[in-house]
Amino acid sequence: MPDSEQEADLGALFERVSQLLRELLGDSVPDTAGAAPSAVDLNVLGEVAEQRLAHCRQELGDDHSDTLAFAHDLAANLRALSDYERARVLDEDTLARRRRILGEDDPDTLVSAHSVALDLSVLGEYSQAVRLGEDTLARYRRLLGDDAPQALRLAHTLANDLRALGEYERALSLDEDTLTRRRQGLGEDHPATLRSANNLAVDLRALGDYQRARTLSEDTVTRCRRTLGEDHLHTLTAAHNLANDLRALRDHQQARALGEDTVARCRREIGRASCRERV
Repeated sequence: MPDSEQEADLGALFERVSQLLRELLGDSVPDTAGAAPSAVDLNVLGEVAEQRLAHCRQELGDDHSDTLAFAHDLAANLRALSDYERARVLDEDTLARRRRILGEDDPDTLVSAHSVALDLSVLGEYSQAVRLGEDTLARYRRLLGDDAPQALRLAHTLANDLRALGEYERALSLDEDTLTRRRQGLGEDHPATLRSANNLAVDLRALGDYQRARTLSEDTVTRCRRTLGEDHLHTLTAAHNLANDLRALRDHQQARALGEDTVARCRREIGRASCRERV
Protein backbone atom coordinates (compact mmCIF):
# COMPACT_ATOMS: atom_id res chain seq x y z
CA MET A 1 0.00 0.00 0.00
CA PRO A 2 1.44 3.46 -0.90
CA ASP A 3 2.49 5.67 1.99
CA SER A 4 -0.31 8.15 1.34
CA GLU A 5 -2.93 5.40 1.54
CA GLN A 6 -1.34 3.95 4.68
CA GLU A 7 -1.39 7.39 6.31
CA ALA A 8 -5.04 7.93 5.45
CA ASP A 9 -5.94 4.45 6.72
CA LEU A 10 -4.00 4.94 9.96
CA GLY A 11 -5.58 8.35 10.40
CA ALA A 12 -9.05 6.81 10.30
CA LEU A 13 -8.00 4.03 12.70
CA PHE A 14 -6.47 6.45 15.19
CA GLU A 15 -9.52 8.68 15.04
CA ARG A 16 -11.62 5.66 16.06
CA VAL A 17 -9.26 5.08 19.00
CA SER A 18 -9.56 8.73 20.04
CA GLN A 19 -13.35 8.57 19.88
CA LEU A 20 -13.45 5.39 21.96
CA LEU A 21 -11.07 6.84 24.55
CA ARG A 22 -13.22 9.97 24.81
CA GLU A 23 -16.23 7.75 25.38
CA LEU A 24 -14.41 5.89 28.13
CA LEU A 25 -12.63 8.81 29.75
CA GLY A 26 -14.68 11.86 28.87
CA ASP A 27 -13.23 15.02 27.31
CA SER A 28 -11.16 15.78 30.37
CA VAL A 29 -9.22 13.30 32.49
CA PRO A 30 -8.41 14.57 35.96
CA ASP A 31 -4.95 14.02 37.38
CA THR A 32 -6.17 11.52 39.96
CA ALA A 33 -5.87 7.78 40.42
CA GLY A 34 -8.58 5.19 40.87
CA ALA A 35 -11.73 4.15 39.07
CA ALA A 36 -14.36 6.77 38.34
CA PRO A 37 -17.84 6.32 39.84
CA SER A 38 -20.68 5.51 37.47
CA ALA A 39 -23.10 8.14 36.19
CA VAL A 40 -25.76 6.66 38.47
CA ASP A 41 -23.47 7.05 41.50
CA LEU A 42 -22.60 10.61 40.50
CA ASN A 43 -26.26 11.56 40.13
CA VAL A 44 -27.04 10.19 43.58
CA LEU A 45 -24.04 12.00 45.06
CA GLY A 46 -25.13 15.18 43.30
CA GLU A 47 -28.61 15.03 44.78
CA VAL A 48 -27.18 14.58 48.27
CA ALA A 49 -24.71 17.42 47.74
CA GLU A 50 -27.46 19.75 46.50
CA GLN A 51 -29.52 19.01 49.62
CA ARG A 52 -26.60 19.52 51.98
CA LEU A 53 -25.60 22.78 50.32
CA ALA A 54 -29.15 24.14 50.51
CA HIS A 55 -29.33 23.16 54.19
CA CYS A 56 -25.98 24.80 55.00
CA ARG A 57 -26.92 28.00 53.22
CA GLN A 58 -30.15 28.20 55.16
CA GLU A 59 -28.72 27.27 58.57
CA LEU A 60 -25.18 28.66 58.41
CA GLY A 61 -25.16 31.29 55.68
CA ASP A 62 -23.49 31.55 52.29
CA ASP A 63 -20.03 32.38 53.66
CA HIS A 64 -19.68 29.66 56.31
CA SER A 65 -16.73 27.32 55.78
CA ASP A 66 -19.00 24.24 55.71
CA THR A 67 -21.24 25.86 53.11
CA LEU A 68 -18.25 26.65 50.91
CA ALA A 69 -16.89 23.13 51.33
CA PHE A 70 -20.19 21.63 50.18
CA ALA A 71 -20.31 24.09 47.26
CA HIS A 72 -16.84 22.97 46.22
CA ASP A 73 -17.85 19.30 46.39
CA LEU A 74 -21.02 19.89 44.40
CA ALA A 75 -19.07 21.71 41.67
CA ALA A 76 -16.66 18.77 41.41
CA ASN A 77 -19.65 16.45 41.01
CA LEU A 78 -21.15 18.67 38.31
CA ARG A 79 -17.84 18.69 36.47
CA ALA A 80 -17.72 14.87 36.60
CA LEU A 81 -21.20 14.84 35.07
CA SER A 82 -19.96 17.20 32.29
CA ASP A 83 -22.19 20.03 33.55
CA TYR A 84 -19.24 22.36 33.15
CA GLU A 85 -21.02 25.70 33.03
CA ARG A 86 -22.88 25.13 36.31
CA ALA A 87 -19.64 23.90 37.88
CA ARG A 88 -17.87 27.05 36.75
CA VAL A 89 -20.55 29.37 38.17
CA LEU A 90 -20.46 27.58 41.51
CA ASP A 91 -16.66 27.41 41.64
CA GLU A 92 -16.26 31.10 40.76
CA ASP A 93 -18.68 32.09 43.52
CA THR A 94 -16.84 29.88 46.03
CA LEU A 95 -13.48 31.31 44.96
CA ALA A 96 -14.69 34.89 45.32
CA ARG A 97 -16.02 34.21 48.82
CA ARG A 98 -12.88 32.38 49.96
CA ARG A 99 -10.65 35.15 48.63
CA ARG A 100 -12.66 37.74 50.53
CA ILE A 101 -12.87 35.74 53.77
CA LEU A 102 -9.62 33.75 53.84
CA GLY A 103 -7.28 35.71 51.57
CA GLU A 104 -5.56 34.93 48.28
CA ASP A 105 -3.02 32.46 49.69
CA ASP A 106 -5.16 30.32 51.98
CA PRO A 107 -4.98 26.62 50.98
CA ASP A 108 -8.77 26.43 50.56
CA THR A 109 -8.70 29.49 48.31
CA LEU A 110 -6.02 27.88 46.17
CA VAL A 111 -8.06 24.67 45.89
CA SER A 112 -10.97 26.74 44.59
CA ALA A 113 -8.72 28.59 42.15
CA HIS A 114 -7.49 25.26 40.78
CA SER A 115 -11.09 24.12 40.36
CA VAL A 116 -12.00 27.26 38.40
CA ALA A 117 -8.95 26.67 36.18
CA LEU A 118 -10.21 23.13 35.50
CA ASP A 119 -13.66 24.49 34.61
CA LEU A 120 -12.14 27.01 32.21
CA SER A 121 -10.03 24.30 30.62
CA VAL A 122 -12.88 21.88 29.91
CA LEU A 123 -14.90 24.80 28.51
CA GLY A 124 -12.06 25.52 26.08
CA GLU A 125 -11.07 28.85 27.63
CA TYR A 126 -7.41 27.89 27.75
CA SER A 127 -5.89 31.37 27.93
CA GLN A 128 -7.89 32.21 31.04
CA ALA A 129 -7.12 28.78 32.49
CA VAL A 130 -3.39 29.37 31.96
CA ARG A 131 -3.43 32.81 33.58
CA LEU A 132 -5.26 31.54 36.64
CA GLY A 133 -3.22 28.32 36.73
CA GLU A 134 0.11 30.15 36.61
CA ASP A 135 -0.90 32.49 39.43
CA THR A 136 -2.20 29.62 41.55
CA LEU A 137 0.87 27.47 40.91
CA ALA A 138 3.18 30.30 42.01
CA ARG A 139 1.18 30.66 45.22
CA TYR A 140 1.20 26.90 45.87
CA ARG A 141 4.95 26.73 45.39
CA ARG A 142 5.55 29.70 47.67
CA LEU A 143 3.21 28.36 50.36
CA LEU A 144 3.79 24.58 50.18
CA GLY A 145 6.95 24.06 48.14
CA ASP A 146 7.66 22.86 44.60
CA ASP A 147 7.19 19.19 45.49
CA ALA A 148 3.78 19.52 47.16
CA PRO A 149 1.19 17.17 45.61
CA GLN A 150 -1.18 20.11 45.05
CA ALA A 151 1.50 22.00 43.13
CA LEU A 152 2.36 18.98 40.99
CA ARG A 153 -1.29 18.27 40.16
CA LEU A 154 -1.77 21.86 39.06
CA ALA A 155 1.48 21.85 37.08
CA HIS A 156 0.20 18.76 35.25
CA THR A 157 -3.11 20.39 34.27
CA LEU A 158 -1.40 23.70 33.43
CA ALA A 159 0.85 21.87 30.97
CA ASN A 160 -2.26 20.42 29.32
CA ASP A 161 -3.65 23.93 28.82
CA LEU A 162 -0.36 25.19 27.41
CA ARG A 163 -0.31 22.27 25.00
CA ALA A 164 -3.87 23.11 23.91
CA LEU A 165 -2.64 26.61 23.08
CA GLY A 166 0.22 25.18 21.02
CA GLU A 167 2.83 26.33 23.53
CA TYR A 168 4.71 23.04 23.40
CA GLU A 169 8.07 24.30 24.66
CA ARG A 170 6.51 25.69 27.83
CA ALA A 171 4.45 22.54 28.27
CA LEU A 172 7.59 20.43 27.81
CA SER A 173 9.49 22.37 30.46
CA LEU A 174 6.66 22.01 32.96
CA ASP A 175 6.08 18.33 32.21
CA GLU A 176 9.80 17.50 32.50
CA ASP A 177 9.94 19.17 35.91
CA THR A 178 6.75 17.45 37.09
CA LEU A 179 7.92 14.03 35.90
CA THR A 180 11.30 14.43 37.63
CA ARG A 181 9.66 15.41 40.91
CA ARG A 182 7.09 12.63 40.76
CA ARG A 183 9.72 10.02 39.98
CA GLN A 184 11.70 11.18 43.01
CA GLY A 185 8.71 11.48 45.34
CA LEU A 186 6.34 8.75 44.17
CA GLY A 187 8.50 6.31 42.21
CA GLU A 188 8.71 5.28 38.57
CA ASP A 189 5.53 3.17 38.57
CA HIS A 190 3.07 5.42 40.41
CA PRO A 191 -0.02 6.22 38.28
CA ALA A 192 0.61 9.97 38.59
CA THR A 193 4.20 9.49 37.44
CA LEU A 194 3.03 7.46 34.46
CA ARG A 195 0.54 10.17 33.47
CA SER A 196 3.33 12.73 33.59
CA ALA A 197 5.53 10.50 31.42
CA ASN A 198 2.70 10.12 28.93
CA ASN A 199 2.23 13.90 28.74
CA LEU A 200 5.94 14.49 28.24
CA ALA A 201 5.96 12.02 25.35
CA VAL A 202 3.13 14.01 23.73
CA ASP A 203 5.22 17.19 24.06
CA LEU A 204 8.25 15.50 22.51
CA ARG A 205 6.24 14.24 19.55
CA ALA A 206 4.65 17.67 19.03
CA LEU A 207 8.14 19.17 18.89
CA GLY A 208 9.34 16.58 16.36
CA ASP A 209 11.54 14.54 18.72
CA TYR A 210 9.90 11.29 17.64
CA GLN A 211 12.56 8.84 18.80
CA ARG A 212 12.69 10.20 22.36
CA ALA A 213 8.90 10.22 22.40
CA ARG A 214 8.81 6.56 21.30
CA THR A 215 11.38 5.48 23.89
CA LEU A 216 9.48 7.19 26.69
CA SER A 217 6.11 5.90 25.46
CA GLU A 218 7.37 2.31 25.24
CA ASP A 219 8.62 2.48 28.81
CA THR A 220 5.33 4.03 29.97
CA VAL A 221 3.20 1.39 28.25
CA THR A 222 5.31 -1.40 29.77
CA ARG A 223 4.97 0.06 33.26
CA CYS A 224 1.22 0.71 32.85
CA ARG A 225 0.61 -2.84 31.70
CA ARG A 226 2.60 -4.28 34.60
CA THR A 227 1.13 -2.10 37.35
CA LEU A 228 -2.38 -1.24 36.10
CA GLY A 229 -3.21 -4.04 33.68
CA GLU A 230 -3.59 -4.38 29.91
CA ASP A 231 -7.10 -2.89 29.78
CA HIS A 232 -6.78 -0.03 32.25
CA LEU A 233 -7.79 3.33 30.82
CA HIS A 234 -4.37 4.85 31.47
CA THR A 235 -2.73 1.89 29.73
CA LEU A 236 -4.97 2.31 26.70
CA THR A 237 -4.19 6.03 26.56
CA ALA A 238 -0.46 5.32 26.74
CA ALA A 239 -0.77 2.66 24.02
CA HIS A 240 -2.58 5.12 21.76
CA ASN A 241 0.19 7.63 22.39
CA LEU A 242 2.85 5.06 21.48
CA ALA A 243 0.97 4.16 18.31
CA ASN A 244 1.10 7.82 17.31
CA ASP A 245 4.85 7.86 17.93
CA LEU A 246 5.27 4.79 15.72
CA ARG A 247 3.20 6.42 13.01
CA ALA A 248 5.34 9.57 13.17
CA LEU A 249 8.41 7.36 12.69
CA ARG A 250 6.66 5.73 9.70
CA ASP A 251 6.60 2.32 11.39
CA HIS A 252 3.15 1.75 9.94
CA GLN A 253 2.96 -1.98 10.62
CA GLN A 254 3.53 -1.71 14.37
CA ALA A 255 1.38 1.42 14.58
CA ARG A 256 -1.53 -0.40 12.95
CA ALA A 257 -1.17 -3.51 15.12
CA LEU A 258 -1.14 -1.45 18.30
CA GLY A 259 -4.01 0.75 17.10
CA GLU A 260 -6.20 -2.23 16.27
CA ASP A 261 -5.43 -3.88 19.62
CA THR A 262 -6.33 -0.65 21.43
CA VAL A 263 -9.63 -0.35 19.52
CA ALA A 264 -10.56 -3.91 20.53
CA ARG A 265 -9.67 -3.31 24.18
CA CYS A 266 -11.57 0.01 24.28
CA ARG A 267 -14.69 -1.59 22.82
CA ARG A 268 -14.47 -4.39 25.37
CA GLU A 269 -14.16 -1.87 28.21
CA ILE A 270 -17.13 0.14 26.92
CA GLY A 271 -19.17 -3.07 26.91
CA ARG A 272 -18.14 -3.83 30.47
CA ALA A 273 -18.98 -0.30 31.62
CA SER A 274 -22.41 -0.57 30.00
CA CYS A 275 -23.06 -3.87 31.81
CA ARG A 276 -22.03 -2.35 35.15
CA GLU A 277 -24.42 0.58 34.72
CA ARG A 278 -27.32 -1.80 33.99
CA VAL A 279 -26.73 -3.83 37.15
